[in-house]
Amino acid sequence: MTLEKHPDEKKPVIEYTAKITLPNGEVIEKTVSTAGTFPSPEDFDLSTREGLLNDFDLLEKTVLETSRKLNGELSCEYLDASSKKNRKQK
Repeated sequence: MTLEKHPDEKKPVIEYTAKITLPNGEVIEKTVSTAGTFPSPEDFDLSTREGLLNDFDLLEKTVLETSRKLNGELSCEYLDASSKKNRKQK
């Protein structure tokens, strides 16, 4: 996971990349990203416990959303590759 701040955006972006390497050496790779609703590290509210927990909650929700998105898309890529190979064999 990387945490990037794009110059043209005011919000940080969470980006995940994952890959599956098949026994034959073929690689299925997918990258997804989600613009966060959480503040940049320098803008995290550290003044109160409630502020910190609220900002951290926003970060955590974006991380989880991006992870679920990646898992779904990578699984679809894998199944698509599998179905294409099975059609070629018939």
